Amino acid sequence: MTISRRDFIKAGLAGSLAVGTGGLLSACGTGNTIKPFTASTAGRPRSGGQLRAGLTGGSTADTLDPLNAITNVDFSRINNLYEPLVGLTPDAQPVFVLADELTPNASATAWTVRVKQGITFHNGKPLTADDVIYTFQQILNPKAPAAAAAGLASIDAKGMTKLDTYTVLIPCSKPFATLHQALAIPGYSDIIPVGYNPAAPVGTGPFKVKSFSPGTQSTFVRYDGYWQAAPYLEEIVITDYADQTSQVNALLAGQVDVVNLLSDDVISEVQGESKNVLLSAGGGWTRHPSATCASARPCGWWSTASRCSTWSSAGSGRWATTCSGSGPPSTTTASRSGTRTSTRPSRCSRRRAPRTCTSPWSPPTSRRAPCWPRRCSPSRPRRRGSR
Repeated sequence: MTISRRDFIKAGLAGSLAVGTGGLLSACGTGNTIKPFTASTAGRPRSGGQLRAGLTGGSTADTLDPLNAITNVDFSRINNLYEPLVGLTPDAQPVFVLADELTPNASATAWTVRVKQGITFHNGKPLTADDVIYTFQQILNPKAPAAAAAGLASIDAKGMTKLDTYTVLIPCSKPFATLHQALAIPGYSDIIPVGYNPAAPVGTGPFKVKSFSPGTQSTFVRYDGYWQAAPYLEEIVITDYADQTSQVNALLAGQVDVVNLLSDDVISEVQGESKNVLLSAGGGWTRHPSATCASARPCGWWSTASRCSTWSSAGSGRWATTCSGSGPPSTTTASRSGTRTSTRPSRCSRRRAPRTCTSPWSPPTSRRAPCWPRRCSPSRPRRRGSR
């Protein structure tokens, strides 16, 4: 059986993963040679069967509530049960899922949100504008705010208006031009039905709950009324493991088909037992093209105060710094409308690079000894008052 990368994201199994013979998942490593594993080696997909996933990071506090998920295992379950208005592509770009339209007014102080028609929850109830309003009211409930409440605080929950069966007008207390991007953050727009009962959860996802034991195991079965292409699997069983050792032992013993979050030092062991490993490129983080150094003054990236950033999140428009000459560095930000450059005073221009770097782009081991790019001057940084 083969499962696409999107299916794995839907199943919440993205990350460092490995699968028993005949299955597939991805594993990230830098010190091992990753053997190619593609759809051609997995055979043609067939409908039916059970996937047994062994995941770490869960606890007795595990939840099926999409508005208050915390752990990796929480999100693995939730991505099977629920769907957001806006999701993310493998390249971390926003994409409509339940939403059919998301349009701001001229000042971005109000957004028109229309959901797709013909979608039902696991209990057969149609998805409507009422469910969108109810979801955001639950997220922004002042008595019990959800995890996304701070990020969506600009939404005026009391002022939301139902325009028709599938359309909602969402007013904002101030311009919220990035709402469509915010809604793509996991847990920010997973829609629940009016009157949602956490003890009997239903969503619009490809699987519905069969059983759930926090910190132990959960089972999900295929939802035959799913609005998109039906999943191949009939059932998914997610088992919580306390640590990587017990998780990998379960994989090697054939007790599970797939495991997640493998560290680099066990990838060779897993491959040595004829298990499949797929290297999947991560999306969302790219090196800013203007982050280069033209002098002995480095383009540091760890100092927030100096806004010296070598890396930026895709589409975020964060500042990156180009150092040149002895004056203050110029700072460049990329946006959808183009590139803007200005000169900004920065402590970055007054620092020198450390003598050694463990890799070309290493993160700092401490704030007193950051590791700058190797192309920068290999001299030791000094701070005011340091010797």
